Amino acid sequence: MDEKYDDVDWHWGGQWPENVSLENAYVHMAALIYWAILRNRLSPDMHMAEPQDQECIDDVLSRRITPLTFVKKCCDGALLSDDFTDETNDFLVDYYDSYPDDFVTLFGVDDYGVPNEWSTYDRVVPMLDERYEQWKKGDRFE
Repeated sequence: MDEKYDDVDWHWGGQWPENVSLENAYVHMAALIYWAILRNRLSPDMHMAEPQDQECIDDVLSRRITPLTFVKKCCDGALLSDDFTDETNDFLVDYYDSYPDDFVTLFGVDDYGVPNEWSTYDRVVPMLDERYEQWKKGDRFE
């Protein structure tokens, strides 16, 4: 059974900040999926789920679509354990609850205030690389 790490629907409930696009609820998830694409951490099953999935991955890598578009088109707005390799899931089970705080700290604004821009995604990748390496060395996150 899929574990669900995150879902855009979880973010749209309650009070939404004024003057912020609803699409901004995807950005933190899109940044993580971009890291997973770049580092070959997506599950092979995810690549084969739909024929267009590999095309979407190629489109992200060539920057024809943003990672946000990928999460909308190929992930139905959610991050599931079946989307990632086993090792990546082990990392995410330990780390994902800490990820939003790291994301906010990195940008210095509420996560909904972070724009859907390539500079956003490029900035998150080194942070996730560092956290992943810390995890591989035995560090655990609270």
